Amino acid sequence: MPEADPIEYVDLTLVTNKAPFDDERVRRAMALAVPYDQIMEQIYAGRAVPMVGNINPNTRNYDVSQLPTPSSDPTRARALLAEAGHDRIAYTLSVSTATQDLVDASVLIQSYAREAGFDITIDQRTAADFSTVRNGATGQAIIYRNRSQVQTPTYSCTIFWKPNDDASNPSRWEDASAARFWEVVNQAQAIADPLSPEAGALWVQAQQILADSSPEIFVCSIQPSQIFRTDVGGFTYRSENAIDFGNTTFLDA
Repeated sequence: MPEADPIEYVDLTLVTNKAPFDDERVRRAMALAVPYDQIMEQIYAGRAVPMVGNINPNTRNYDVSQLPTPSSDPTRARALLAEAGHDRIAYTLSVSTATQDLVDASVLIQSYAREAGFDITIDQRTAADFSTVRNGATGQAIIYRNRSQVQTPTYSCTIFWKPNDDASNPSRWEDASAARFWEVVNQAQAIADPLSPEAGALWVQAQQILADSSPEIFVCSIQPSQIFRTDVGGFTYRSENAIDFGNTTFLDA
């Protein structure tokens, strides 16, 4: 069974400074078009869990129950597209061929999103080309594995989406919602104890803004991809996506 809060996650990033995802309603519609359950079941075979925001749900004085759990709702997605003045939306989703699980997830998203009003073309790129697309935000949307290497709310809310910092903001999220997000995050950072109840309430508020604006869609948290024999133990998966072999043990077969 997967852990309750694995560090790595599937990140569907929508580039917000160009059509079609410059409209917040279209982004929210796409968040409702993702087949979360099917991806967790069919791609990750039970080694994935739902993800609510990008702050560790076990963080002290942080109440994740106040936030919406991502779910598919094609009917509501089509209503949001209509509200934004669209019958259907066509866009290109870029993915690295180095991550076969995400190529497969892209196919599932493409298939299920049709009912929600999205016609997706999958753009498979080499790892190098994908990195160029991500860093330059030259595409319309990308899907990749992401992680908060330090499991604190301060790090999780400040490492991404920095204004005028392309490397940390592949979605180019710098609209009015982003400004509100940073206002709340800065209030939380000004509190001496980032794990206090007062700070926790602000972290929840910031994550709610993030969910409502949907510059990035957190598809699911996933387990590390490394596989070991059952007689190997003692190793530790570290948050920078590395294995610590310092205490490795080899059990009798």
